[in-house]
Amino acid sequence: MTPKSIWGSMQVKDRVASSSWLSSLGCFFRTRVFLLGLVIVLVVGLVFWGILTKEARDRATSTLNYIQEQSLSFDSYNNASQAKSVMRAIENAGQLARNIEEDGGVSRNNFEQYVSELRLTGALVLSPEGEVEEEYSTDGVGSSQLLDTITNKTALEVAQYPQKTYTGRVELNDRSYVDFACAYRLDERGIVVSLYHTDAEFANRYTLSLQSMLNGYSAADYGTIVIEKNNKIIASNKNNNGDTDAVGVDTRNENVVKTIKNTCETNEQKIVESNGTLYLGEYGKARDFYVYTYTSALPIFGKVALACFAAIVLYASILGAFIFLRHRSESKHLAERIMTEHRYNKRLEEAAQEAQNANRAKTEFLQRMSHDLRTPINGIRGMVKVGDMCADDLVKQEECRQKIWDASGLLLDLVNEILDMSKLESGKINLDVQPLSISDTMRELYEIIERQASLSKIKIMHEPLKVEHPCVYASPIHLKRLLMNIMSNAVKYNKEGGEVHVSCCETAYTNGIGTYVFTIDDTGIGMSEEFKKHVFEPFAQEGRKGAGNREGTGLGMPIARSLCEIMNGTIEFDSKIDVGTTYVITLPFRVCEGERASFLCEEKEDKEIGEPLIEGVRILLVEDNELNREIAQFLLESAGAQVVAAVDGQEAFETFKESEEGFFDAIIMDIMMPRMDGYEATRCIRVLDRKDATKIPIIAMSANAFAEDRQNAREAGMDEHLVKPFDPSLMIRTIAKFVDERKSSKE
Repeated sequence: MTPKSIWGSMQVKDRVASSSWLSSLGCFFRTRVFLLGLVIVLVVGLVFWGILTKEARDRATSTLNYIQEQSLSFDSYNNASQAKSVMRAIENAGQLARNIEEDGGVSRNNFEQYVSELRLTGALVLSPEGEVEEEYSTDGVGSSQLLDTITNKTALEVAQYPQKTYTGRVELNDRSYVDFACAYRLDERGIVVSLYHTDAEFANRYTLSLQSMLNGYSAADYGTIVIEKNNKIIASNKNNNGDTDAVGVDTRNENVVKTIKNTCETNEQKIVESNGTLYLGEYGKARDFYVYTYTSALPIFGKVALACFAAIVLYASILGAFIFLRHRSESKHLAERIMTEHRYNKRLEEAAQEAQNANRAKTEFLQRMSHDLRTPINGIRGMVKVGDMCADDLVKQEECRQKIWDASGLLLDLVNEILDMSKLESGKINLDVQPLSISDTMRELYEIIERQASLSKIKIMHEPLKVEHPCVYASPIHLKRLLMNIMSNAVKYNKEGGEVHVSCCETAYTNGIGTYVFTIDDTGIGMSEEFKKHVFEPFAQEGRKGAGNREGTGLGMPIARSLCEIMNGTIEFDSKIDVGTTYVITLPFRVCEGERASFLCEEKEDKEIGEPLIEGVRILLVEDNELNREIAQFLLESAGAQVVAAVDGQEAFETFKESEEGFFDAIIMDIMMPRMDGYEATRCIRVLDRKDATKIPIIAMSANAFAEDRQNAREAGMDEHLVKPFDPSLMIRTIAKFVDERKSSKE
């Protein structure tokens, strides 16, 4: 044997061995697949059999329960109808007896007349022993059909007891019935009987029957329903299929009914066999009859077989798909890994890009803030240096002080707008809603903006308010900030000698909500079409040629729009270069009505108000910052006040506690201080056991400028809240106001 033939023989042996191993493996796999398929078919068959038989059982049980309930309702209705008919018979029997008494006896003609007038179908006069003395019937139904019933012992007792009556209903062979009533004969001893015969057609039409109830049950949908009483079918839905002979059939001749009765327990469904056919049968008792329901089991077997076939097809499909997918699993798994890595890398890139954008935004913000903060600071420090170099030039000194004041104002605006923007973007802004007068609010805004406008020789033209409800619930500080931002821009970006027109009107009122429209129209430099798209973006400023050197933070408009949205309003604008800009702000406010509105919105008389005086007023000044304390003390003493200073809340409380009652006229209280803050110091003072502790005005003076800070001050017991850097004139007016009110209350 050559090496080649030896090698070929070895290959054949290897293929045979491999084929034998694969064959044994395939046989084992096919066996498992077959057994699993068999189990699935059996499980599906049992599950569907259970579901379908449960549906049939539930349907049969529901039918039985319904028939039981309805039979009681039918009885109630029919009994009520029978009672009404019987009562009518009793009344007619009594009237018949009275008519006979009035005529002095019974005559044939009168008797027929009585029957006609009382609309009876017949009447009888019986002797006390039950013999018929007189009879009349309009339809032939009389004593021959009823004698046994109306001459029984109970009925004949009516002749012995005048107050007794006897009544009943007799059903005749033709399914008609007669309602009768026996009454005592008044002219002599005997019995008067009234008859009312209802024919079968009328009875079937106006009497609720079990058969009429089953007419709505289709045998195809609900199975066959048979109602049996005394071994007789009294109703069946077989009639619905044209089997009119079902009613009246002896159930002992009905194999299915008989088998169900002998095999099943009450309200228990079983499979029964009758005449070679399998049925699902059940029966139950309702009142004095039995209800049988049964349906052929063949449709259920067919559905189960169909479900098993569908399970086999589905199993085969799944198995084929499994084999196919298993073949592709490795390549798909590899593709998924590649896609996962790709998505992971993409997310890393996106995260890195977001981090770079955040860093870039932070850097741009810091650069802008560095520029915007350093600009006014440079102006302040530079003007101080200029003032030092021109110490003898009073005009130059005054000019330097004014520029320092203007630069510090710009720095304050920048800080306020940054803080406001931060609050708005974080969603932590709180509206301090309270009653306010729109006319007073607009008057205060006019006073501020007119002072700003006068420096640039700009006229503020404000039209009379056109509002029907001038008092509303709103947040004063936020409403003023919103309108002031727009008005300030109208002045800042106006031309020298230009105008700003301001108006306010109420355009609608519905369910206590008024709609107010504020219009601010200027004759300023306007905006380009491109910049109008970015006007509400933070730090947006138009750098076009001709816009002038007007300083601003670029936060005023974003803050205005955010405040407007928080107050559920809208802001719209239109602008043209070198023509001007018009802003329209629409805000809904809940209207304040009643005594509160009358008090807030009453007309104020125009009168000259002199400069408030605090000369001789004793003030406890509480301030931990030495520089701020020195400034406040100097300004107050320059106004004529006597000032006692304290460096924190603890010292302020002890100073007030040790002073004589009524010594201090007012307290100026800082908030954030060591040892004891202004809130706690105020609470401690208010609970002291002395008369002036609850009456002395306590005015907060703090760098905390948000609405919640004002609310916290009020809750602590403070009367007013002034914001640093404070306006000396406003501080003096506030002190004078509370001191004067306190003096007036004493008088």
